[in-house]
Amino acid sequence: MTAKTGRLEMRLLPEQRSLLEQAAAVTGQPIGTLVRNLLMERVREILERDQRSTLPLAQFEAFLQMLDTPPRPSESLVRAAKKYAKRRARR
Repeated sequence: MTAKTGRLEMRLLPEQRSLLEQAAAVTGQPIGTLVRNLLMERVREILERDQRSTLPLAQFEAFLQMLDTPPRPSESLVRAAKKYAKRRARR
């Protein structure tokens, strides 16, 4: 088990403290363990939701279609790619 080195303090209303004590008693966990576990579970949910993109089915299918049939490159893009390739070749 990794040693815990950080400390977090918070102020609670008496009702909040009472609810935490009740939940800790029901789960058989110390208050600190209960709060830490619940906090980390919620943090992971927040970060996962932030890192995930979702699309409605119609938009997802349109996205896949665009990947399968990309548009032809424009003339300016072709010129830029050739210019870039020449520069890379000189190195």
